[in-house]
Amino acid sequence: GGEKDPKDGKPDKKDGKGGGYGLSDSVKMGEKLSKSDVLMFCCRLENYFPDGSPQPLYFVYHYLTTYDVGTETFTRDPLMPHTDELAIDPSKVEMYRTKTDSTPIRNSFAKKKRKVVEADVFISASVWKHSLLAPSAAFSVQTIPVDSSYKGLFKSGYHVKSYTSDLNNAYMVYNPGSNPQMLQYQEERFDDLRKIKDFSSMDSMYYAYYTRLPYGTLFDSIRNLAIQITATAKTPADKVIAIRDYFLQVKPDGTPLYRYTLDPGAPGDPNIPTGGMLREFIFKSHAGYCTYYAGASTLMLQAVGVPARFTTGFATVDRSDKNRGWYWFYASQAHAWTQVYFPEYGWLDFDMTIGSEDMNEAPKPDGTPPVPPPQPWLIVDGVVTE
Repeated sequence: GGEKDPKDGKPDKKDGKGGGYGLSDSVKMGEKLSKSDVLMFCCRLENYFPDGSPQPLYFVYHYLTTYDVGTETFTRDPLMPHTDELAIDPSKVEMYRTKTDSTPIRNSFAKKKRKVVEADVFISASVWKHSLLAPSAAFSVQTIPVDSSYKGLFKSGYHVKSYTSDLNNAYMVYNPGSNPQMLQYQEERFDDLRKIKDFSSMDSMYYAYYTRLPYGTLFDSIRNLAIQITATAKTPADKVIAIRDYFLQVKPDGTPLYRYTLDPGAPGDPNIPTGGMLREFIFKSHAGYCTYYAGASTLMLQAVGVPARFTTGFATVDRSDKNRGWYWFYASQAHAWTQVYFPEYGWLDFDMTIGSEDMNEAPKPDGTPPVPPPQPWLIVDGVVTE
C-alpha cells in the first residue's frame, strides 16, 4: 500500500484538464513511489459479521496476469482465460439502468463458502477515468444518483453486486501481526483451505496459465527459493502460509529481514541484468512497497505449482464507527496483492505486504456519507415500474 496511484504516482492530464488521478492496466517495479491524500472514492458496503460488526473487503480494479521481463511490469492480459472481470465502465450506464453479466459467477469456478455482497460506490471528481471498483467477482451494476450537495466531491455513483467468498475479508488477507482476533479469523480460513490437497480437478490449460513462470536465471533462482521455503508444506494452503511467513521472518540479530518502504531505490549494482529491481528486492535489499511483495509472492507461488495472480485495487480499512458500513478510499490506499485459486473455493485474496503504518492509516478523517436521495421507483432489468 501507500501508493499515490497504481500507475506512476503523478496526476494524469489525459482528460485535458489536469489534476485527475488515473488508474492503469499495468504496474511497474519502480524506484520510488509517492503518497497522496486525494480522495478516490467512498462506499457503503453491506457486509457484516454475525455479531453485526463491519466486515470490510478489498476493492479490485484489475487482475494483471502477464509479466514483462524487460520492463519489470505486470500487465493486464485481454486474453486472460475464463475472465471473471466485469468489463463495464459504470459511468457509461444510463441512470437507474442495470447491467448484469453472470460470466464472473460462472468463471469464478467457486461453489463453497460464497455469497452475494452489495455496495454503493461513489467515485471522486478527482478520478478522470475509472473502470469498475468493487469486491472480487462483481456481476451486476446499476447507476445511482449523487445527491446535489455532493456533486462537487463525487462525479458518479453506482450500486454493485459481487459473488464473494465468505473467506475473503480485509481481516484475513494481510499479515495481522499480533492482533488475536485477526489471527483467529486467518486460522479458521486456513483450516477450511487445507481440505484442498492438490489441483488435479482444475482444467489443465487454466492451471498452466496461472502457474507459468518467465524464463531466465532470475526466475530459476525464484523457483529454487520458493521450493526451499515451502519444503515442509503439505497442502497448497500451507505453501501460501510458508511464503507469507518468509516475508515476516527475523534475522539472527532480531531485526526483520524484510521492510516496507516507498523508496526502495535503484539496484545497487549497475551491472545487474534485466530483472534488477525484483532481484534486488528478493535477494539483496529486502525493501519495497506492495508491488514488490505482490509480485514476488505471485511468482513464488506459481513456481511451486500454486495458481496465483497479481491484483490491483484498494486496501480497505475500517477506521470509523460513526458511519457503520461506510469506507473512504484515498490514493494512498491504492494497493497490489496476490489472489490464489483453490478448487471449489475460487480466487481468494492474500496480501503479503508486511505491516506498515502508511497502509493502515488514512491521511484524512472520513467525511460525511453522500447518502443518495430516496428512490421512488423499483428498477428491474432496466424496466421502470410504479
